[in-house]
Amino acid sequence: MKLKYLGTAAAEGIPGMFCNCRVCRNALKIRGKEIKTRSQALLDDKLLIDFPADTYMHILNHGLDLRNIHNVIITHSHSDHFYPNDFWCRFEGIAYDIVEEPLNIYVTEAGYNKALRQLGEDMNETRVKFHKIAPFEPFDVEDYHIIPLAADHDSSTNPVIYIIEKGGKSQILFITNLLKNLPEDELR
Repeated sequence: MKLKYLGTAAAEGIPGMFCNCRVCRNALKIRGKEIKTRSQALLDDKLLIDFPADTYMHILNHGLDLRNIHNVIITHSHSDHFYPNDFWCRFEGIAYDIVEEPLNIYVTEAGYNKALRQLGEDMNETRVKFHKIAPFEPFDVEDYHIIPLAADHDSSTNPVIYIIEKGGKSQILFITNLLKNLPEDELR
């Protein structure tokens, strides 16, 4: 399996919009690889992990082609990992000449409820279809067997990490937000 990281930062990104620490000042000065966007990854150019508000930037910066992606797995419902407002861009009258296969979003109940609140009646299952998942309840997507495991993060977001298997072998354990318990002075 090929894993490509599109973004690796937390919610504030690097540089943080209002931050004046040395890391953020350095990122503004040097730019390039010092700039970190919000967390998102792509597996084998076809399975997207997380959908933050920075997805549009990932399209521009990394050549991410959402027209060829039909499945997205979400780790949790914080907006730096799940920004459902952008799914309206796939609806009729906005996205033209697309394959009529829906974009499948696999998300825990907190994420599903967030999407319902934000998209409301506009949730169009012919273009974007949400599938509720739960920790320890495996599911299959294309040729992947995915096992969501409960994660230790904001419990109101129903966070999960993933074991992703392909060809009968566990090949990836996808974990995000590993630095949340480090003291701030160790991060900066």
